[in-house]
Amino acid sequence: MYYSSIGVISLSLLLILNHKFFVKADSSPASTAYLRYKNYFFSVMGFATVDILWGILSSLNASALLYIDTIFYFIIMTFSVLLWVHYVVSYLDPRNRFGRILVYAANVLFALEILILIVNFFTPVLFYYDNEFDYVPGVARYFTFGVLFLMFLSTSIHAYIISSRTTGKEIIHNRTVAFSGFALSLFMFFQIIYTDFPFYTVGCLIATTLIHVFIEEDERKIFNKEKRNLQPHCRFPG
Repeated sequence: MYYSSIGVISLSLLLILNHKFFVKADSSPASTAYLRYKNYFFSVMGFATVDILWGILSSLNASALLYIDTIFYFIIMTFSVLLWVHYVVSYLDPRNRFGRILVYAANVLFALEILILIVNFFTPVLFYYDNEFDYVPGVARYFTFGVLFLMFLSTSIHAYIISSRTTGKEIIHNRTVAFSGFALSLFMFFQIIYTDFPFYTVGCLIATTLIHVFIEEDERKIFNKEKRNLQPHCRFPG
């Protein structure tokens, strides 16, 4: 059950740090990048939940439910990478050519993963469970994780290159995105090697924490400061 306990801790911290997504927002319009990051965050929440269930169902040897949960595991993981790429490209520069290539590649990867899961029903190329309910990874599992690793690494390098052309707060924000992508790629690499530890969930926690501390909190302070400056000064009678 230690596998699930790590996921529960990660999910709890994600909820605490990002509670703003569950409260009513003000009437000011949100940016496209903010909305895409919000979508990515909810996909991470969904993945962490599925990951927790995977640990629980594994200990219970619930074969049918475990198989279904594993399918959602791969779908939501790949979808979260798709949303991460959309967020990074939107935040940095949606008109950048390499960024558009990354978005296209992420879309193709997600469609390919659905196709692999369909094939896996008939031929276990991605995963299967043996007679003792042990998880056995297939060749396509390593292919999927390897490509996801490259996607994260590509967004990290892309963000770092763009950050070199910026100054001030912008360079800090862009490099935060770069380091977040590097953390995700690093933990995805560990996930390729080890199947009995939720490395990707921990990587998502680290990435979202970096963005929360160095980007969201910073931009919130700037927004509140500008909002106060726009408010008319009160005049007292006298």
